[in-house]
Amino acid sequence: MSKFFARLNSESTKELFEKRTRYKNIVFGRGAANVVSFIDGEKIFYGRIDRKFVPIETRGNTLKPLISPADPTMAPQAFGFVTEMFRQLALQLQKQVAMGKIDGSDPFLANLKVYKAYQDPRAAYLDYMKTYSLLLKNMIYGDFNDKFKNFDEFMALLMNILETSAKNQPFTYTGFLKSKNCNVMSSGLAIEIADSTHMDDLKKYDLFVKSKNWKLFVNACNTYGFMIDYNAPWRIVADIGAPEVMGYAKLYGYSSLEHILTDGYKPASKYGLRNLAKNLFELYNFVKHTFYHEVTVCESGKVIKKRIEPVNYTRPQFFEAYDDKYFLKVYLKLRMIEEAATKQKSEKERIINHYMKMVEMENDFNFIHNKFESEINKTFDKKGSLSYSIYSDRLKTQKDFEDKKISNITITGDNENFSGY
Repeated sequence: MSKFFARLNSESTKELFEKRTRYKNIVFGRGAANVVSFIDGEKIFYGRIDRKFVPIETRGNTLKPLISPADPTMAPQAFGFVTEMFRQLALQLQKQVAMGKIDGSDPFLANLKVYKAYQDPRAAYLDYMKTYSLLLKNMIYGDFNDKFKNFDEFMALLMNILETSAKNQPFTYTGFLKSKNCNVMSSGLAIEIADSTHMDDLKKYDLFVKSKNWKLFVNACNTYGFMIDYNAPWRIVADIGAPEVMGYAKLYGYSSLEHILTDGYKPASKYGLRNLAKNLFELYNFVKHTFYHEVTVCESGKVIKKRIEPVNYTRPQFFEAYDDKYFLKVYLKLRMIEEAATKQKSEKERIINHYMKMVEMENDFNFIHNKFESEINKTFDKKGSLSYSIYSDRLKTQKDFEDKKISNITITGDNENFSGY
C-alpha cells in the first residue's frame, strides 16, 4: 500500500478518493495544457461523437499501420496522419537521446514503442453482447419468464427488462460506443506506448511523471499535436482541433476538422440499426426452450399437460415476419431508454412517432443517423452528462478561487459544444 497514491481499489472509499484526487491534482490539475482528462469533462466522448453529438465510428480505409510495435507480430493501426505524427515524434526523441539531452535508458519515454492503438469497437461490442446475452438469459430464467411461444412474446418480456437495464448497460451498438465499456482507443486517434494498469497511480507517477524525461516528452507531444491522458500517461491522443495536427492531416487529404469528422468517420447507428435485428434473432434462439410444458386444470379437476414448442424461425422466415420498420421502432425505443431515460413517456412516444413518419415518408434512414441521434444525444444537465460534468468542474473551480486555492479562473465560451474538439 502506498502512502500518497492509490495502487488498488481495495482501499477504503475515503482513502481512494483522497489519493486519486492527489494524483489528479499533481498530473492534471497543475500539469501542461496538453495533459488532459478523458474520463470526465469535455473530452469524455472524444473521438466517439461528432460536433452534433452523433456517436461515430471510423471508416476502415482511414487506418494505416504504425511503426515500432512492441510486439513484431502486432499490427497496430491509427489514422494515416496520426501514424506520421507519431513517426516524427519518435524521431525527435531519438535525436534528443543521441544528443544526450534525455535519458536513453528510460523504458518508455525515450525510444517509443507502440503497445496498443486502434481497438475495433465492433469486436468489443461482440464480446460485450455475449456477456449481456447470458445475463439476460439468467434474468429471464431466474424470474420464471422463460415460457414464451414466439418472438412477439419474447420481445414483450425483453423490453420490460431493458426498460431498466439499458439505462446503465446499453443494448445497442450505438449506445455501447458512448458507454464506459468503450473509450478513446476506438477512435483511431490514440496510441499507447506502454502496457500498464489504470488502477496503480503510484506506478504511473514513478514510471512516467517522475521520469527525468517527462517534461521533455510532454513538450514534444505538444509540438506534434498530441494530448496525454493524465489517467494513463502512456496514452497519447491526436488533438484534431490543433493546427499542428491539421498540417499532417492535409497530407492525407483532410482540409479541416469537419472534413476529418465527416470523411474519416461515419454514424455508428448505421451499423447499430442494421445489427439490432441480427442480435435479437440470435438472442431469441439463445434464450428460448426447445420445448416446455404448460399445465392447465380443467373444471372437472383433470390436469392436462401440454407440450409447447416455441416457433423455430429460419432466417428468411424471421426477416419476412419482422421487417425493417419493426426493428426501426425497437431501435428508437431502445435509444430513448439509453439516452433519454428522464423524458416523459408521452414525449418519448412523440419523438419515436415523428421519426417513424419521417423515414416512412422519405424512405431515408439518414433522419435517424443524423437528426434523431443528434437530438437525443445532446447533453442535458443530468448526472453523468457532459454538461453536468463541466458545470460541476466550474463550480469546483469557482470554490477553489474563493477559498484562495487558485489565483485565477479561466472561463471558456458556453457554446454547448461539448464534443471536445
